[in-house]
Amino acid sequence: MTRSKRVCTRLLVVDDDPGMHTLVHDLVDNDSTSIISALTLSEGLRIASLQRIEVVLLDHLLPDGEGIDRIADFIGQDRLRPIVYVTAQADSKTAIEAIKRGAFEFLSKPIDFELLRQRIAEAIEYRRLTRLPVLMDSATSKEIEGDILVGRCRSMQAVYKSIGRLSTLRTPILIEGEVGTGKEMIARAIHQNGSGASGPFRKISSKEFGDAELQVELFGGSNANTSAIRNCNGGTLMVDDIDNWSVATQSRLLRYLQSHSIDGVSADTRIILATSFKVRDLLQSGKLRNDLFYFLSPYVIRVPALRERQEDLELLVSHFMQRIAHVSSTQKEQGPPRVSNPFRFIETKTVAERDRRATQPYFFDQGNACESRLFGD
Repeated sequence: MTRSKRVCTRLLVVDDDPGMHTLVHDLVDNDSTSIISALTLSEGLRIASLQRIEVVLLDHLLPDGEGIDRIADFIGQDRLRPIVYVTAQADSKTAIEAIKRGAFEFLSKPIDFELLRQRIAEAIEYRRLTRLPVLMDSATSKEIEGDILVGRCRSMQAVYKSIGRLSTLRTPILIEGEVGTGKEMIARAIHQNGSGASGPFRKISSKEFGDAELQVELFGGSNANTSAIRNCNGGTLMVDDIDNWSVATQSRLLRYLQSHSIDGVSADTRIILATSFKVRDLLQSGKLRNDLFYFLSPYVIRVPALRERQEDLELLVSHFMQRIAHVSSTQKEQGPPRVSNPFRFIETKTVAERDRRATQPYFFDQGNACESRLFGD
């Protein structure tokens, strides 16, 4: 059995319309996704209990009941299994109730084919991220079985130590690092090594929302149970690109961090915030509230830019080449390889031409993540 076979995603489609099964089959990549069909709820639940099912596409009206009443049963078999709920009832009440009961996403009929393809892809990626391990770089590591944080320089060793220390806590965390330095991988490593590893992990990019939309996404609209924070209960929610948050959004997040509740609805969700800007600059420009930073300041991780890690250059190039070779060997028929890696090739190309710069990570003191010296030289 080849490696590509082992990682094939199993998508269960529970719908009494055979045309829906054909549609999904035509929309997804059949080399990496296996479609399993069920025409009734009872058949779908039976299959899901006997087979490894990563994602469920669930219809609302089925011959033996309403799918919304069985969402909890599908999740009960595997709480990390995303449910994409589909219904002809496009009213807000059905959407809110489906999300409240644990659905990953809600779609209304008539189906927008491209939107359906996108939502299925997002659910598959969500499932992959909750299962794929993030590995620390090892000199003896030969196999590429998951995402790898690469680096052995002093500043990366400090990051590894912080992952180890902070993963044992349920505190909020702020990660600072330029685009492409691996902030999401660090967040996943913290999640996977913490007490909430069995819970959900989700990433939200703030720049994809307007301010009002972001508040609804994070905290829910009229119902807190539909919020991303509530839906990640027991797990981790990573929110990237926080540099353009409004004062109101920051205030609402601070209230949650202090009370662990949203409008009276409790939630045990670890929040990991991330920014590609220097926290020092966000504070001085007024983009980051002092009281929110004060709450986060003991738990800040600064990820060094690649240009600050010249001693890791040879190691990184070797890792890139191994990744390219692996992708090429498993996707020979799919054109040029696409390399998913936390570092940018453009930086790798130019880093040797830059002057060597001393690394002075101001969030660490001998690897301790709990001392912040923002304004010291």
